Amino acid sequence: MHKTLIGYACGRGAQKQGCKDGPESFRNSSANKYKWLDIYNINDEPLNHQTAISNYCRDLCKKSAQIINSNGFPVAIGGDHSMAIGTWSGVTTALNAEGNFGLIWFDAHMDSHTPKTSLSGAYHGMPVATLMGYGDKELCSIGSDKAKISPKHLCIIGARSYESAEEELLNKLGVKVFYIDEVKKRGIEEVFSEAIAIAKKAEYFGVSIDLDAFDPHVAPATASLEKNGLLADDIFRPLEICAKEKKFRALEIAEYNPHMDKDGKTEKLIFDLIDKV
Repeated sequence: MHKTLIGYACGRGAQKQGCKDGPESFRNSSANKYKWLDIYNINDEPLNHQTAISNYCRDLCKKSAQIINSNGFPVAIGGDHSMAIGTWSGVTTALNAEGNFGLIWFDAHMDSHTPKTSLSGAYHGMPVATLMGYGDKELCSIGSDKAKISPKHLCIIGARSYESAEEELLNKLGVKVFYIDEVKKRGIEEVFSEAIAIAKKAEYFGVSIDLDAFDPHVAPATASLEKNGLLADDIFRPLEICAKEKKFRALEIAEYNPHMDKDGKTEKLIFDLIDKV
């Protein structure tokens, strides 16, 4: 399968919207190295956040499905993490694997709020819940009316900043969360071995990486920086393992804000992540 990059040029799901420029910035640096399908841009200023995000996610869903249907491997570059609604709706529906698709989610946050529980109302804090069928009905129905991810096939790695309401939802549904303290104590090899075993119980699986999963000195170009994060090798090694798996069908990298980068450190990290698969 050939890697094909697609961009989610939207920051409307976040409090700071500079990540909307992430895909275009990365394409300008990588056009000669990778194949790109598209970056979807709309004049979304008159639209409310929910409508804009819905439009962007529906397009990303179509583009992700298009790559899958052409026997390709989608690599989605964002943009805020609401993009996951589009990426994984497209991948799962194209594979006819809604509810039977595993997802390994590297993130400092749980992203498992619904509009009713979120204090900020920021949609980049809701994609995990949305993909499981909880939250805004319009966003839950992108691609199909089915829940895209089953809790039993989902795990979150690196969580260290979250609210009780989203933790309660994940606990109720039985989602496996590897908190950062557990990752540091057990080591990424042992934790990831357990995580990929969970994801591989499904027919296919993918990986979503929020750049704030990393420690700020590793990936400074993201708005929701959280200390005590993962190091680069903590995700490089898992991606190399995933690349050998036939069930591995897509990669997503979210929350890249090029305006916050330092000496191109985060941009280079994204290149290195993509080259591992």
